[in-house]
Amino acid sequence: MTIEEKVAQLRGYRSADFLVDGQVSAAMMQQLLGQGLGFVASLAGDKPPAETAAIVNQVQRYQVENTARYPPAILNQEALHGVTSRGSTMFPQAIALASSFDPAFLGRVATALGREVRALGHTLALSAVLDLGRDPRCGRTEETYGEGRKVEFTLTRKELSYLGWNLTPVFEPGAFELMLGASSADIRLRTVVTV
Repeated sequence: MTIEEKVAQLRGYRSADFLVDGQVSAAMMQQLLGQGLGFVASLAGDKPPAETAAIVNQVQRYQVENTARYPPAILNQEALHGVTSRGSTMFPQAIALASSFDPAFLGRVATALGREVRALGHTLALSAVLDLGRDPRCGRTEETYGEGRKVEFTLTRKELSYLGWNLTPVFEPGAFELMLGASSADIRLRTVVTV
């Protein structure tokens, strides 16, 4: 790949950038995706699920068929407490889900979110923050699981998996390093989980 092609892999757009009068424009995709792209964010959140899936498919198809040597784009969508797409299920915010003190319930919510994300064709879900919500001034406290200094959690094979095209869990074998801390400079817990 040329340096220009590699740099293009760092670039991202919103799905609205490809739309003209609410429809995907081949001319806009050609103009914006000349060298390819790395990701598309907030895919058609204001459209019904069928239209969102169609837009996702058109953008991905264009990327694969009309750009040389480029991998499919990462298609991300907000899914903090529900997929931000019209008609999707909305759950309570992460901090409210944590107050249920029911890990099995959180697992069912995460599974439902994952299925909705994949059904729309998205490949990456932006979800809850594992960091502690210690300072309300940060403005994203509701995206955390709370402010307790002691965090206990259990990881299973299910948490270390993702859903394949047929919506069945796919496991990525290997060693995963898990770190917990206030920042990358303040890692207080570090462990390796092997699957």
